[in-house]
Amino acid sequence: MVYRKDRWQKSKNPILIHGYGAYGINVDPVFSSPRLSLLDRGFVYAIVHVRGGGDLSKAWYQERKVENKANSFSDFIDATKILIAKGYDDPKRVYPMGGSARSLLMAAVINQAPELYRGVLAQVPFVDVLTTMLDPSIPLTTGEYDEWVIPLRGTLIFG
Repeated sequence: MVYRKDRWQKSKNPILIHGYGAYGINVDPVFSSPRLSLLDRGFVYAIVHVRGGGDLSKAWYQERKVENKANSFSDFIDATKILIAKGYDDPKRVYPMGGSARSLLMAAVINQAPELYRGVLAQVPFVDVLTTMLDPSIPLTTGEYDEWVIPLRGTLIFG
């Protein structure tokens, strides 16, 4: 988490929360010059390491795949509640952010806990997993089966 100390006031700042939770990919805290503009405006920026990412271990990643995908969603929602409870942000100005597969996480959390989020920043969102997984003619789909869905003799198990 990062914020400007001279702009932070307990429970008064907007927050942008970033998470991933797919493909076992780590979300490393790196410098971002565009983020400076948000920090200058009083935003808090937080990274949430949810199950499905590779931040903690291969087991952490495996605990989210396919039928356990909901673990990523509950991790993100729980982390949001903790940030609010600790007063890091204004509970009326909480914004989740993610792109591509991360947008599935963002779409899920704003639908499961709409009372927590004021809006969402979804960049190039991948949010219709079902349609994509049912159409093997879409590029990259068959390579994604292991991450999102497993076809089993005409039956699909969805995460």
